[in-house]
Amino acid sequence: MALTETSAEPGALIREWRRRRKLSQLELAERAEVSARHLSFVENGRARPSRGLLLRLSDHLGVPVQHRSTLLVAAGYAPLRPPPGRAAVLEGIGGHLPPPAGESADTCELAVAAGRRALASSGSVAAGAVVLATATPDAAAPTAPRVAARLGLGGVAAFDVAAVCSGFLYGLASAAGLVTSGAAERVLLVAADRAAAGAPGGAAAVVLRAGHAREAGAVGRVVLGSDGEQDERADADASRHTAERVYAASLEALDTAGWSARDIDQLAAPRGDVAKVLREVAERLCVPPERRLPPAGDGSPTGAAAVPLLLARAAAEGALGAGHRVLLAAFGDGLTWGATALRWPRVRSQWG
Repeated sequence: MALTETSAEPGALIREWRRRRKLSQLELAERAEVSARHLSFVENGRARPSRGLLLRLSDHLGVPVQHRSTLLVAAGYAPLRPPPGRAAVLEGIGGHLPPPAGESADTCELAVAAGRRALASSGSVAAGAVVLATATPDAAAPTAPRVAARLGLGGVAAFDVAAVCSGFLYGLASAAGLVTSGAAERVLLVAADRAAAGAPGGAAAVVLRAGHAREAGAVGRVVLGSDGEQDERADADASRHTAERVYAASLEALDTAGWSARDIDQLAAPRGDVAKVLREVAERLCVPPERRLPPAGDGSPTGAAAVPLLLARAAAEGALGAGHRVLLAAFGDGLTWGATALRWPRVRSQWG
């Protein structure tokens, strides 16, 4: 017999939802990272659950938002705020590192290969806009329209973003803005750079769709900054200045997400020739080496595609999984920087 939610105790409601999902107390306890004994006490009314525990249990039980408020009120807590507004949610990702014989590929070719993989990962070939972040455009004219046309997306909005190694984060903010404003329901964001000055070429792409801010994969605030006087500083001062700015942006991104540095499951910050600055940022955040995504491989790109390549490869290899709390951080020649935090969605990376 179904419970009347308005009169039931919170423990009884949790027990009812657990039975609906056909989970044992032990299974739910393990998923919610709580002892089975404590969960038993909660269900039997012998222990008062915290607000955080109730929300965590609700997440693992798939309790609808409207029922979560009922559960919170039954336990003596304030109901949830109204459902959040429109947000951009990551639903596909793909990466492309060409073999040595293909290093002569231009930016458009690399971007198309990565874009195809990201669209395949999302399960749809449609997109209402294409954003390309690159430090190596093929010509003075934007490369994004050519990429869109070769992907069968001719006619949609398409433009380039130039912010050096911060390009993906600048592009992410732009693409998310297109979705949240209603300008596009789905956006393909590609970051690509051809081989140049000894750095190998590579590309990675993500697909963003319209969704809600509470969903895994929702893009929150992307903290961005720039400094046009960077070139005038001595090398040592420039490195310290850049590390301080990236660290401050990372703290701001974490605060916006409601996390502390201890909550970071994976830090995605490209290294390579910028190891010193980003290592300092990781150390100041107290993120141990085992929770820092490694470079995509020896000699991997350090340009606009560096951050999404880390994500695409880590997801493909299982190092990055659904529910992981990820901090993304990058800087471009000290002139630009950015950071954002998101909870990784259940998405299958297409890598090749």
